[in-house]
Amino acid sequence: MPRLLLELDRQDRSRQDVGKQARGDTFVKTGFKLWHKKDKLRTHVGGLAFRGHDESLDSSAKGNFLELLQYLADHNESINEVVQSAPKNNKLTHHNIQKDIVNAAACETTNAIIKDLGNEFFSVLVDESRDTSIKEQMAVVLRYVDKKGNVTERFLGIVHVADTTALSLKVAVESLFSKHGLSLSRLRGQGYDGASNMQALDMGELRSGQGLNQETNLKRAGDTRWGSHYGTIINLILMFSASVQVLEIILEDGTSYEQKDLIALDIQLQNYIVDMQSNDMFLELNGIDELARKMVETQKDVTYPLVYLLEKLVLTLPVTTATVERSFSAMKYMKNVLRNRMGDQWMNDCLVTYIESDVFDSIDNEAIMQRYQTMKTRRRIL
Repeated sequence: MPRLLLELDRQDRSRQDVGKQARGDTFVKTGFKLWHKKDKLRTHVGGLAFRGHDESLDSSAKGNFLELLQYLADHNESINEVVQSAPKNNKLTHHNIQKDIVNAAACETTNAIIKDLGNEFFSVLVDESRDTSIKEQMAVVLRYVDKKGNVTERFLGIVHVADTTALSLKVAVESLFSKHGLSLSRLRGQGYDGASNMQALDMGELRSGQGLNQETNLKRAGDTRWGSHYGTIINLILMFSASVQVLEIILEDGTSYEQKDLIALDIQLQNYIVDMQSNDMFLELNGIDELARKMVETQKDVTYPLVYLLEKLVLTLPVTTATVERSFSAMKYMKNVLRNRMGDQWMNDCLVTYIESDVFDSIDNEAIMQRYQTMKTRRRIL
C-alpha cells in the first residue's frame, strides 16, 4: 500500500494541490479526504501497474498487487491466515498467476456483456490508434438496446493489427466476433471515425451498398452551443437521402418484413398513435431513447412489438465514436512509457475490466474462481 501511494505521488507531483481533489499532496501527505466519494480512489488505482521490478520477499518495491495483498493481510485476520498457511509453491502470487486471474475476470466480464446483448440487433464502432510502443491497436465497441430499453455501448476488446488496411481490419473484426459467438446477421450498423481506409470495410452479410452506412457524420447537438444544432441540421440534410437508403437496406436484408408483417405493422402503428395520444405517461418524454424505456416499463413493447423493433433499429444505429475514443484514453493509462512492453492479451484484459468496471463489479467471485480453475491444470483446487 505505501508503494501505491508513492506511485500516485510520482505520477501527480507536477500537479498543483487543489482543495479536496484526489491527487497531489492532498492524497499522499495530508491524507485522502474524499472517502465519501470512493470512486475518486478507483480513478487513481485503476491504471497502476500490477507488478514491481523486484517481487522477492526482501524487496521494498514488490509492486501494487503484492503490496495491496500484504496490506489486506495485515488488516484482515482471515486473509492473513490464508497467506501465512499457503504452501510456498502455491501462493498464487506469481506474475503468470496474476495474468490468469485478470484474464478470468475479463472473460467473465465480456461474457456478461454478450449475455446482456442476447439475440438483439447491434452496431459496431471501430477505430484504430497506435499505443506507446507504436503498435497499431483496433478497439471495438458494441452498441445495442438492452432489455430495459436503454441504449448501451460496451467495450468488446482491443486487437493488435499488422496494418490498417480495410482487409486487415475486417479480418480482425470477424475474428473477434467469432471468438465471442457474435453473428454478423445481427449486425445493423457500423461506425468509424471518418478514416478513409475503413470506409471500404464490408462486413460480410451486411450489404453496405455504396458505403452509405460506413461513416457516421451526424454530430450530437450540444445543450448550450446552438451552432452545433445548425451543424447537425446541415449534416442531416446532406445525409438525408443516404440515411433513407440505409434504412431501406435494413428492411431488405435478413429481417425483411413479409407482406403480412407490413399489414400488422400498419395496424399496430394506428393503435399505437391513438394509445400514445391518450396516455399521460408518454406526454413529456424527451427523445426516442426515453420513449423506448417507457415502452418497456409499461410493457408497450409487448403490445406493439413491431413498432418497438423499429425504435430499437433506429437507436442501434451509431451516432458518434466517442466510446471508442475513450477506450484509447484508457489505453494510455494501462500501457505507458514505463510499461511499453505490455503484451496485447494482458493489455486487453486490463482494459476490459477497467473500462467496463460496472459490469466487472457485478460478477460473482465464484464465477471468476471457477474460470481460473478450469483454464489449465492447477496444483490445488480452489
